[in-house]
Amino acid sequence: MPIFEFICEKCGVKFEKIQMKSAPDPACSECGGASRRQISNFGFVGSGGGKSSAQLDSSCGSCSSHNCGSCSH
Repeated sequence: MPIFEFICEKCGVKFEKIQMKSAPDPACSECGGASRRQISNFGFVGSGGGKSSAQLDSSCGSCSSHNCGSCSH
């Protein structure tokens, strides 16, 4: 099952939960308020030879190119 990230609409706490995609959004783990699913960032290594987000060094965090092939880092 996938891990989903949620944010509480009442207190703003962010939390993760392992659940089916079709399951309803859970109550906040801190205050019990309603939560909503967030879009998650994830790293992967593709066959194109580029760098994954997990492979980028800290100097690439400020790069605005969004294309590691054109980045000088």
